[in-house]
Amino acid sequence: MSSELIRCIEDFLNPTEIKAAQKLFEAGELLALYHQLIPLLESAIWQPHLNVLNLQRYQALCVELEQFQSDMPNSDQHHFYVVIPVADRPQHLAACVKSLQLCAESFQYGGKLEGNFNKLTLIIADDSAQQKNIKEHKKLAQEMESSGLPVIYFGLEQQLKEIEQLPSERRTALVNVIGELSKHDFAHKGASLMRNITYLLLRRLAEKNARCLFFFADSDQEFHTNTQSGQPLATTNYFYHLNRIFQKNTVKVLTGKVVGDPPVSPAVMAGTFLDDVIAFVDEVADQPIDCACGFHLGIEQDDGAAYHDMAKLFGFEHVTQAYRYSCSIMTEHNQIDCVLSFAQRLQHFFDGAHPTRSTPYIHHDVADSVLPARTVYTGNYVLSAEALKYFIPFANLKLRMAGPTLGRIIQAEIGDEFVAANLPMLHKRTVEDLGCAEFRPGVNHSAVFVDLSGEYQRQFFGDVMLFSVIELSKQGFPKAVPDETVVLACVMDTENRLRQQYKQTQQEVMGKLKLLLDCLFKSRDWWQKNEDLKQARLLFETFAENIRINFSPQSAASIAIESEQVCEQQRDAIVNAILGYEEDRRVWGV
Repeated sequence: MSSELIRCIEDFLNPTEIKAAQKLFEAGELLALYHQLIPLLESAIWQPHLNVLNLQRYQALCVELEQFQSDMPNSDQHHFYVVIPVADRPQHLAACVKSLQLCAESFQYGGKLEGNFNKLTLIIADDSAQQKNIKEHKKLAQEMESSGLPVIYFGLEQQLKEIEQLPSERRTALVNVIGELSKHDFAHKGASLMRNITYLLLRRLAEKNARCLFFFADSDQEFHTNTQSGQPLATTNYFYHLNRIFQKNTVKVLTGKVVGDPPVSPAVMAGTFLDDVIAFVDEVADQPIDCACGFHLGIEQDDGAAYHDMAKLFGFEHVTQAYRYSCSIMTEHNQIDCVLSFAQRLQHFFDGAHPTRSTPYIHHDVADSVLPARTVYTGNYVLSAEALKYFIPFANLKLRMAGPTLGRIIQAEIGDEFVAANLPMLHKRTVEDLGCAEFRPGVNHSAVFVDLSGEYQRQFFGDVMLFSVIELSKQGFPKAVPDETVVLACVMDTENRLRQQYKQTQQEVMGKLKLLLDCLFKSRDWWQKNEDLKQARLLFETFAENIRINFSPQSAASIAIESEQVCEQQRDAIVNAILGYEEDRRVWGV
């Protein structure tokens, strides 16, 4: 039972540590030894890069630990319900769920009972509108169930039944939290409403088993941190670490982050991406176009916000340098091939990918990384049963930034019981064979050019919501709710300030677009006359036009956030949501 433990003691501890380990071993303190060795192996996995042999040893040690714990009569491990909300994303969901299955099989958290995982349950919360996708999601749920991973499929029918169990008066009073009940138009409610409705199910589950944790993940993420190309590898033992953190600390809410694609909207990334596109074109122009590709030494960002045009709003320094594109072609090729490959990835930007600023995984000991948090990343967070009282606020507004807004509210209430830890997941905005997301609210691909106006407005007014809450929290919100005139003044001031910031960023984006077009289409024979670049030229032209359509002063999004009618409507909705939050919480807590 302890063969891998013994080998790891010999291989990863120094002589003094080995003597201490022998005493623990002889005393039967094996759990302490496993806990001592696991962080050492985790560090060895990433020294200096992903080491597959060390990863295999790490997985073997973790499996051995789980087998040891399953034989203990009084194991206090948490039961995890892994909740994945999804809307019309069968390919995304399949990748996500299969990575969860891989993680479960690789680490065996909680052990198995009669072939089924004993302390893991998957909940697929389906908000899909298309029957073919619903069918695919159900089929995937059945596959996972057959493989030994217990599954609860929480589709539209099940959601309606859950809501109908509420007394009618309470159901009406919770309209800001779970939306209006409409049996004929119930799909695509939005991520926040979907999560809150799922909380109703989770509260019932918690009544049966208080020793449980609820782990929310987005369908376009995977349960590992390997950002290199190739098949997924289970690099992170999420459930072991989360169980330990909630066992050892007074924690009610934990949030992780993502690696890979950024977690923010394309509405706030155009400037940084244009910087990198211009730098790419300039570098290509300085060399013979048919020379060997030199773009295999890209720069990985490591400051957490290098992709964000308005990073200063969130306390980060604005990154001024361009990031170098890292070519993904592995076979022998020249620079023409690289240009075409890069051009094909330009459109991915409009679904939220940032082809030049992908976040890498940087290893830090998980236990040491646990720190007080202020933002919930709703694609990767964990709630105790007690914390289910923290529903997603203002869900009926269907705005972005719901997670950061929730985070500020939780931080104001429970302080250090709300933490962040270095347990990121891999984020993939697009499906490889489609070159775009399967479904993304606010991003319209139905016409020749992409329309981001819905996404742009959700981002702008989401920022208004967030920064209004931040300002009001300085006055005691949510424990104390200022009167309506104070809230309205705060929201108006925040809106005006952010509008100026957005307009400035927009002007910068249009200036960079002009510079890009000058670089490409003025006196560049290598670009205009080379037939091998014909397809790349078309793709660059489409990209440039999409930027112009969505970020110029004449764009639908720009006109909307300048419209007094639109702004008044959104402003009133945000003010009413803030003023009604205390009552929402009272009714929710009944």
